[in-house]
Amino acid sequence: MVSKSGFTLAEVLVTLGIIGIVAAMTIPNLVSNYKKSVTENKLKAQVALISSAIQMAESKHGFTEEWPVCQNTGSVECTANYFDNYLAPELKVLNICKPSVEACWTPPKNLLGKVAYLTNSGTKHISAVLANGSSIYMWAGIDSGVSSSEHIQLWFDIDGPNKGRGILGSDVFGIIIRFANSTSGPKGVSIIGADLDSDVLINDASQGCSSTATGYLAGRYCGALIQANGWKIPKDYPVKF
Repeated sequence: MVSKSGFTLAEVLVTLGIIGIVAAMTIPNLVSNYKKSVTENKLKAQVALISSAIQMAESKHGFTEEWPVCQNTGSVECTANYFDNYLAPELKVLNICKPSVEACWTPPKNLLGKVAYLTNSGTKHISAVLANGSSIYMWAGIDSGVSSSEHIQLWFDIDGPNKGRGILGSDVFGIIIRFANSTSGPKGVSIIGADLDSDVLINDASQGCSSTATGYLAGRYCGALIQANGWKIPKDYPVKF
């Protein structure tokens, strides 16, 4: 007579308990790593998208050095004209808001959870929602607080308006489009802070990508830090995913 052996109820419960413990330990890490990967890829893709749009615009309208200049008068018209003439034709735009309103752009917070005042340029901003789900917030002109030469400052939310966290360094990042070489950086598209050392990107007391930054733009340099780390979110990153 063949005897049949099997798991006892106690053994089954122990096994299920072990599986549950392992799952509880590994699944959060898997989810976190996935969210990091999505953020890294979207950040890199968005910078490439804007870079390509500028290159296409230059092929049609000449080099950016030859484009007209927006003076810092607090008017939205020049920024809107820049977007309509140079960027919008090269991007798949679903909605444009002139001036910016929350239908196109949700005002983000800094790493401290407070409102992040992105520029000191008054009401010159326009915003738009793109077909890839992201939203952008743009200002064109001369702002001595950011750059001494003609440029476009453009922020983007990789999740789009009224979605995601809306936090600098989490889903909101900024870039500068300089029309010519200047003391503040090279011509072209670059993530804000890309010309700085990693130590500054992390430890700048006002805008650094660190939990110790205390300025109203705390987290402004996070995009540049990710880029400097090979487009990978580094360890000890102040935003948890």
